Amino acid sequence: MKTVMIFTASWCGPCKMYKPMVQALAKEFDYDFTFLDVEQVPDLAAFYGIRNVPSTVVHDSPESFRVRPGAMTRPNLINFIEGFNQ
Repeated sequence: MKTVMIFTASWCGPCKMYKPMVQALAKEFDYDFTFLDVEQVPDLAAFYGIRNVPSTVVHDSPESFRVRPGAMTRPNLINFIEGFNQ
């Protein structure tokens, strides 16, 4: 099962706009969606090389992941999660 992690920050305006769209999308897909505040998990953010928020990390398998910085449109997020827009 794919895991989708959304790195955000409490002070981030684009994160606040992105989150509801991602939450709605999460109800449609059988993936594990998690929201993480970079200030609460700095070591994890550093591990994934997160430098901008929001950033989306998709784990295709335990050994393989992809990172995309910035808020995406719904179609672009679906393509990124599904692996079509690498």
